[in-house]
Amino acid sequence: MQTAPSISTIVLLGAFSFLLNGCAKQAGDIILADIGPEKLTVAEYEHQLSKNSGGWEAAKSLPTAEKEKFLDLLLKFRLKLLDARQRGLDKDPEVVKEMQEYRSSLATSFFLNKVMVTPKLQLLYERRKEEVRASNILFGLSRTPTPKDTLAAWQKASEVLKRAEAGEDFAELARQFSEDYSSRQSGGDTYYFSSGFMVPPLEDACFQLQPGQIYPLPVRTQFGYHVIKLTDRKPNRGQIRASHIMIRFSTPTPDDSLKAYNAIKALQDSLRAGSDFGELAKRHSQDGGSAAVGGDLGFFERRRAIRPFDQAAFSLRVGEVSGVVRTAYGYHLIKVTDEKHLAPFEEMKSTLREQYQNTRYTYDYENYLRGYKRSVAFRFYDDAVDTLLRRSDTTKTSADSLWDRDISRQVREKPVFSFATESVSLDSVIRVLRKEPEFSKTELKPEDIRKALERIAERSLMRYRTRDIELEYPDFKQTLKEYEEGVLLYKSEQRHVWDKIFTNDSLLRDYYQKHRERYTTPDSVNLREIYISKDSTRALQLIDSLKAGVDFGDLASRHTERSGYRNTKGEWGFHPAVENGITQKAWAMEVGEVSEMIPYQAGYSIIEVIAKKKSRLKTFEEALPELAGHYHDEAANRLEEEWVDALRKEYKVSVWKEKLSDTFAGPPRGKME
Repeated sequence: MQTAPSISTIVLLGAFSFLLNGCAKQAGDIILADIGPEKLTVAEYEHQLSKNSGGWEAAKSLPTAEKEKFLDLLLKFRLKLLDARQRGLDKDPEVVKEMQEYRSSLATSFFLNKVMVTPKLQLLYERRKEEVRASNILFGLSRTPTPKDTLAAWQKASEVLKRAEAGEDFAELARQFSEDYSSRQSGGDTYYFSSGFMVPPLEDACFQLQPGQIYPLPVRTQFGYHVIKLTDRKPNRGQIRASHIMIRFSTPTPDDSLKAYNAIKALQDSLRAGSDFGELAKRHSQDGGSAAVGGDLGFFERRRAIRPFDQAAFSLRVGEVSGVVRTAYGYHLIKVTDEKHLAPFEEMKSTLREQYQNTRYTYDYENYLRGYKRSVAFRFYDDAVDTLLRRSDTTKTSADSLWDRDISRQVREKPVFSFATESVSLDSVIRVLRKEPEFSKTELKPEDIRKALERIAERSLMRYRTRDIELEYPDFKQTLKEYEEGVLLYKSEQRHVWDKIFTNDSLLRDYYQKHRERYTTPDSVNLREIYISKDSTRALQLIDSLKAGVDFGDLASRHTERSGYRNTKGEWGFHPAVENGITQKAWAMEVGEVSEMIPYQAGYSIIEVIAKKKSRLKTFEEALPELAGHYHDEAANRLEEEWVDALRKEYKVSVWKEKLSDTFAGPPRGKME
């Protein structure tokens, strides 16, 4: 017989039911707006705002006004897409063709980002947490070495590697055998580096080693073969901020060096006696770029400064002052004033991505492609390639008519390359060379044809690899959908806005008359300049010459170090008065006046004012480029507002802005499905 549930059980069940009902209203269920037959949910709003604001936390912290503004933009976007689909624009043959053509390149980009770029960015970041120091012995090769040269360099590198592994002094081996002048002079020392500072094969080898270990094989780079030994490995400090006081020596003669050394020692004594570092730098440092700001050099990473300076600076703790440091420029006293440790991965992601594209992407992609070719048994058929090379007119391009007329139908059917279950014929390759924009102007020379064939094969391989990418990576569907939405939006705006904007000379002149006060020339100034980098003594000597009556233009033509200005006798031509520090200074001077020495761009400028022009209204012709843009923008905004108003009437829109308070409640959610 069943017994009645206890009061406590009923209470617990009721509480549990309440929790279930309360949790059931997820972000995907909360409706912010109805757009015709469609719904805009909190989940989609959060996803879109996060994507456009730099992440969840950035979006969450936006003021309510900004969130409402974005909601309005999102509603307009959704309205335009709804209308495009209702009118069948997504079925338009032109749009369908564009989507089919773009899918391949989008799939390749998406796939490589998943399997190569994203993991490598994380690897770069992990490596950035450390810095290593290595020694290197190079056996050089030309850009296009023969097999004989390559073998000879390998054998020499292998022999020296054996001697290093047997215990011979690595620095001495570098001085004796390295074919790189720098490493010969330094005993092979590369100094400290982190990820992104060396060519990829060297970096990869070094980060596999511990201090004292030698890489077991010669490492091949574009420069030749390297024998590598790791000498140190430690946590990366990140960036430091430093100030310095510098006393220059213009020539490294013993007398000059002694004079500079005595001056820096006197300043060191002043510091020890309690003088302020920044004040001493302002009064005595001979670095024109930093003296005015108390010697401050800002934040910098390892390897950004000349090595003696870098080594001394990175050995200091915050607040410490170095001993006297000699560089090629003079003597320095250095004080570290602050430091920044490595930022979180998400903050560094865009910088890492840019660095990766510049330093590693090509290397990693070529490695990936080589491996994939092996896995699908890729091969070129030399007889078909040779036929194409022999029967191509080297004076023509693939855009010329009849360049392939001597290639028979039988020959065209031969395969040029094959892989897996695919085989690509010579005829298919010729069609690609003829029709596709990337190849349509290929010069029909052997080296250019071979490059084009490699590229065509590469595209075919990646198209094959990504043929089922939606099954492998379901989120690719979202990427493809977003691209399609971009195409539809562009086509819709073209029809409803841009194609409806009409302009002629009469309309633009009428617009100019109504808004002419907008279009004025700036206050501007023409000047001559003598620019001297770094050497303040030389600049002072030139000022003395000017005061003695020497012609400014004559001195500028012989002494200015600004590239391209000697031929103009230092003349700049008219520039806006607010353009930079020099023009601002010149505007405050009288015509014909010559300035004193002005610290500028890590050097010194002396200027003479030639002429000044006050601001005035522009003529129609002068204002035309600017006002045409304004006219188009205003017309586009008006047409868009009319279009959106019509869409709001055609598709009923209901908005509940008060539900914005339900957004970003809780921890970040994953991507919206």
